[in-house]
Amino acid sequence: MSQTTAPAAPSRANAPPAQSQYFDESLFLRGSLPRKEDAVRFALSAVRGVPKAQYIARNGRVFVYDKLVELVRKNPALAGRPPVLNADGVRALIQDAWLAPQEAATLWRICPWPYQIQCVGGDQRRWQIQHAFLNARVAMPDCSKAYASATAARMLAGESVGSPAHEPGYFEFRGQHLILCDPIDPASLPPRPRYSLDETPVEAGEPVVSKVEWSDGFAPLPREKFDRVRTLEMRWLKDNTRARRRAQARTAEIWRAADGLPFATLNGFDGPVSPEDARLLDGLRDHYPELAVLGDKALCEHYWTYQINTVWDDDGIVARREDGFLFHLLGALVNRVDPYALDGGLGEVIGAFLLDGWTFDEARIQLDAWLHYDRALSQLAWNVLLAMRFLTDDHNQDGQRAPLLLNATAAAISRLVYGARNDKPTHD
Repeated sequence: MSQTTAPAAPSRANAPPAQSQYFDESLFLRGSLPRKEDAVRFALSAVRGVPKAQYIARNGRVFVYDKLVELVRKNPALAGRPPVLNADGVRALIQDAWLAPQEAATLWRICPWPYQIQCVGGDQRRWQIQHAFLNARVAMPDCSKAYASATAARMLAGESVGSPAHEPGYFEFRGQHLILCDPIDPASLPPRPRYSLDETPVEAGEPVVSKVEWSDGFAPLPREKFDRVRTLEMRWLKDNTRARRRAQARTAEIWRAADGLPFATLNGFDGPVSPEDARLLDGLRDHYPELAVLGDKALCEHYWTYQINTVWDDDGIVARREDGFLFHLLGALVNRVDPYALDGGLGEVIGAFLLDGWTFDEARIQLDAWLHYDRALSQLAWNVLLAMRFLTDDHNQDGQRAPLLLNATAAAISRLVYGARNDKPTHD
């Protein structure tokens, strides 16, 4: 196995963790907090001198906001109804909300930003400490939750955790030893399925990676790999746009080959045709002679699903000839799990493979490869986006990042992905 070593020279990526961390209060105090201590929590926000933070780690101690909330709630002399807190009494309790890192991590579930303790595959015996935005974990074996909390306590105290690992994906980040959960290398992508050569100029959707620029500080993703992912994503979007448009433009050829397609496997609907379907049926038979293998009930059910899912309008369900129905049925042949999720996209891809000369069974194999590559590339692009958003946001703060408030990891991901610049955590 290959070994990746951290650079010897100091860099932003290998700077020691900050010893003092705290938050801006706006995200902390916003949103729905359906717990009994909410009134006290909001009242505390108005008391001068109370840190508006989930935690502050400083000089080997950790201030925990929820601990202060508990202390106030247990002291009825400090609160009225509605809570109008005795400010001096509250400030006197702040020192008791400064805890040892072990207590903060184990009793109050504090994990230093931007890490989080995660169960592995639902196995309650296996836990990891993961970086929320780099798709990486602390380089140590899976462990019990108690051990993971103890490790988080060491991180709160400013220690480096994990160990150098002689395996792919290892790197150092801000003094911590990490291993990628998944490769972030375009060379790890599965084989790319090929359409017929088509260089027709086309406008495609916006690639995910185009939303960000490369930012330094993440050793596993040098600029050349970032640029390669962006290029692959754009090429894939354009190739698929060309293929789907080619299928849309040549539906007559696919209809003529309908006898060789397994549409009969879409039968299986029991029961008589309803009076409403009966009014549709004659028109459907007239418009779709190629679908004679479909029983009356099956033809009506699939047409209803197609109309409701894609082209429903104020005219209601009307029998008419639509090429989109062909792609809906082709998609139904390969996706039986959720027929209402069929928008014709998979059918157009199948159609493109059929036009390239594949039999239906061969086209289905090609589609499996297409889905495998598409999902892998999409996940890779997403991981790149999150990492670059995080690093750019972090650099804009001059490295002064801090943990998220309460259970706000999802909110932070949203903020980083969509580029919002408010509610910034900071360090003092």
